[in-house]
Amino acid sequence: VDGYQQRSLVADTGVDLYDYRAKCYTKDLSSCVAYCDETPSCSSFSYGVPGMYTHKCCLKMGKVTANSTANPDVTLAKQWRTFYKLDQESVLDALPMIVDGYQQRSLVADEGFQLGGEHLEGTLSSCATLCDETTGCNSFSFGLPPDKTNECYLKNKKVTANSAGNADPFAKQFRTYYKLDQLNQEPVPDELPMLVDGYQQRSLVADTGVDLYDYRAKCYTKDLSSCVAYCDETPSCSSFSYGVPGMY
Repeated sequence: VDGYQQRSLVADTGVDLYDYRAKCYTKDLSSCVAYCDETPSCSSFSYGVPGMYTHKCCLKMGKVTANSTANPDVTLAKQWRTFYKLDQESVLDALPMIVDGYQQRSLVADEGFQLGGEHLEGTLSSCATLCDETTGCNSFSFGLPPDKTNECYLKNKKVTANSAGNADPFAKQFRTYYKLDQLNQEPVPDELPMLVDGYQQRSLVADTGVDLYDYRAKCYTKDLSSCVAYCDETPSCSSFSYGVPGMY
């Protein structure tokens, strides 16, 4: 709801945020969201389900994710839900590289024509299904938080992994998903995370810049985490190319 994801009550909700009047307030869900948005340092809140704590709104400072440990207290867990702010980092990390035959990549510069009028909002899977059902749809743009969460724009453009990326700052708010069967394209392996230790994955760029290497070799065989550490330790390194299973 309005940029917040619901989940089961977490074990560690972080520091309580409240004024001198009360620890929790009785508010409808939308008002609780607005209250968190207006409160400095608020990143999540506990919300009471119907029963003893109906509509109780308790603001929290702790950063929560989908993978945060659930509260083991069965009684409390039945009485409360946690809502946490979605951010691009957590959403990108959770987005699958492949969904229902569509490959994820950075937003492309040329998206082609928009199909179906205004954008729709829904899950990633429902956006893929809608593209399948729409004549001429070959790709779609999928929105990220905070401003474009789950927005789905259908496109007629036949995109590939090598299509030019969009350099505009707003491109960070979207990802492009394109049909893999258009040009007998091979999927990018799903096991590689989109985000790892501060590095974002994308399709191979046209201009990779100057190679950084010592006298022994231009490239090394390393696991992904070691490659990240190698870049961190190397002066002037700001990106790296990483070989997917196959020749490289």
